[in-house]
Amino acid sequence: MPGGRGLNAAVSAPSGSNITLGRVDPAPGEVVAYDPALETPDGITGVSDVETSFHVLQAGLDQVEIRLSLEGSGSFARIEKWDARPAGYGRVKLGSYGSFGKWEPLLGRTMLWNAETKRLWVDLHPHEPGKLLPLAETWQAVGEMLERLAVVGVVSYEPVAVTRADVTVDVLASSADRGRSLMVALAGARLDRGRSVHAPYADLRAVEMRGRGKGPKQAIAYDKGLERGYSKLGPNRWLRLEARKFWKGAGAPILETMTADELRNIWLERFSGVSGGRVTTGGIAMTVTELVRNGELAALDAERLVAFLEFESLGVSEEVYSDRLLRDRRALARRHGIAVRGPGEGEGDGVSLDLASLLGEWSGSL
Repeated sequence: MPGGRGLNAAVSAPSGSNITLGRVDPAPGEVVAYDPALETPDGITGVSDVETSFHVLQAGLDQVEIRLSLEGSGSFARIEKWDARPAGYGRVKLGSYGSFGKWEPLLGRTMLWNAETKRLWVDLHPHEPGKLLPLAETWQAVGEMLERLAVVGVVSYEPVAVTRADVTVDVLASSADRGRSLMVALAGARLDRGRSVHAPYADLRAVEMRGRGKGPKQAIAYDKGLERGYSKLGPNRWLRLEARKFWKGAGAPILETMTADELRNIWLERFSGVSGGRVTTGGIAMTVTELVRNGELAALDAERLVAFLEFESLGVSEEVYSDRLLRDRRALARRHGIAVRGPGEGEGDGVSLDLASLLGEWSGSL
């Protein structure tokens, strides 16, 4: 897809399609980006008519954290008049206690203050709820926040540093099966540069990518619809692929260097170098046999995997295995990117996808 699109830009729909995602009036032959902020999106059940497996809903900046140095500005005297709550690492959260003692963040944003270093961190979600900010509008959004701070007497004469940026692509799967296939593929993917994949939930509602050691998550893919409680949409439909980058100390870049290209590169860096991720939901024995033929799976593990997947498809694996063995068998299936339908999930042909190609295609939406 071409870059530089706004959040509600129209994208081409299949020939003859009259699908409407969101409360809008699309032009003939077009489908308008679904607005996730809507509790009951119109026509969402019609997405199954789409001939492709996934559509990019929106792409852009979800979160950015900036750091201001107030040394010499005199603003810290005003800051110290606000209420504060402990936040760790020598910092406090700034805000005030409202009605019934409810905490209200300063200017509606999380702000952390370190009185010793005279530094202020401001955490921004610079967009409307449920939407993402086009990367090219990052400077404008931060500039508006700086103006609001100036109104309350907080001014910095030093360059603004960026200490965190979350760059995101939201996709809509044409079916729950397609969405789950993506999550299974990510859980079974192999990463370069010593990075690793973690799936903290058995139902794969989230898949994390981490660097070496015990550092913060570099990227996460998760069921955004489930998180926001959109029951009408159903699970494994609205999926978010979010790349995160953190900077500390003197290594934090200044705002002026964070162009749209630099922000886009964060997503490319996190989701590039992803390989593997085999996904099959039909023909369990033949799928596992193919792994053995390719030298990817030993015979003993093949026997274990076939038995486990059969139990999983019947929905009785939790009755058959102990908690430890269940975790081990599910981890084995995830490593090889294999998914099975459980009871009531329907019949149909196997679902397959090329993970690397999909990620490359979606990067063009940023």
